[in-house]
Amino acid sequence: MNQLCAILALGAFGSLASSCVSSRAHYVPTSSAAERHGPAHDRRTVRTEEPESYDGRVEIVHFTLGEFELRDEAFWEPLDQPFSLGLDYSSTSTEDGLGAELGFQFWGDSTGGSFGDLDLSGVELSAGMRSTWNSGERAPHPYVGVGAAFLAANVQGPGYDESDGSFGLYGHAGITIPVGPVLELGLDYRMVRGTEAQFDGFVDSDFDYNRVSLVVGWSF
Repeated sequence: MNQLCAILALGAFGSLASSCVSSRAHYVPTSSAAERHGPAHDRRTVRTEEPESYDGRVEIVHFTLGEFELRDEAFWEPLDQPFSLGLDYSSTSTEDGLGAELGFQFWGDSTGGSFGDLDLSGVELSAGMRSTWNSGERAPHPYVGVGAAFLAANVQGPGYDESDGSFGLYGHAGITIPVGPVLELGLDYRMVRGTEAQFDGFVDSDFDYNRVSLVVGWSF
């Protein structure tokens, strides 16, 4: 599993690197034969530019706000529905809509009881591939993405402080709608599978989850 996650992550970073092509500009000197002033010719400089690195691609930053549903309710309850804040970056082609994406999100929950407070906090880093429909157009943008993720969490309580982390695979799908020249709003559904978690050295669980979130996007 860890080898597959690493291959997917490297593929995503490679796709992002290949999309960063430097822009170039060159100058072509021309002379006007129609107008002459004595022996000196009126010479002009014409500047022509090749497309810049982002031409033909759409780069978007998505801010997400949502709620997890940790699948192992028997283990995580009453911390099985933490909130999440996320930040995703994607770069996709305007020709076929294919590209790469990177993501980070924080998630956490807390509860109190007769035995004291329980606190859960976690982070996720992810890298993968994305396909976006109508990329670069003033139209709704359905999309799907898959890749590898690393999740880590810490659980604290009275006399208890344990942490663990695991690799897994993620998939998500959603739709965003442009509401301005560079702003878009939408919804995203995401799932992570294949993770493992062990606390106290013997309590086995996982970080697998389903998540629905609101999306605010900024394209450039």
